[in-house]
Amino acid sequence: MRRIVSLLVVACLTLGAVLFVAVPAGASVGAKTSPLCKALKSFDTGDVGNPTTPKGARKSLKGLKKLEAAAKGKTKAALSEIVDAYEQLADGKSARSVFTDGDVIKALGTFAVAAAKCFASDLPDITLPDIDLPDLTLPGR
Repeated sequence: MRRIVSLLVVACLTLGAVLFVAVPAGASVGAKTSPLCKALKSFDTGDVGNPTTPKGARKSLKGLKKLEAAAKGKTKAALSEIVDAYEQLADGKSARSVFTDGDVIKALGTFAVAAAKCFASDLPDITLPDIDLPDLTLPGR
């Protein structure tokens, strides 16, 4: 169970951050990048570490606090909840009790959505060619 909780937390926290590695620098043209998106680009996913140990949680707190400082609104509140969870882990509380809390799960989801939006805003505009489909009328109608 401990492994599953660890994998779930790491997956949620790094979902958006890992996606930035695949996007080439300067892919977005003319779009203003938010402070959170800038912070996510420089966020080292290795800092997420192993959140089930106090040592791993303390290491992860540094990067998460930088993201929290750059965020606004609901995302800032969500990151505050995540930072609180990591502080509890750093103080020795079990990962199972910390990450099964509904507020922490909701915060992880909110953060994942914000990170995904940052990733999506970095994608270049893609236009698809026009395709003419054949007439598919049924015989006798």
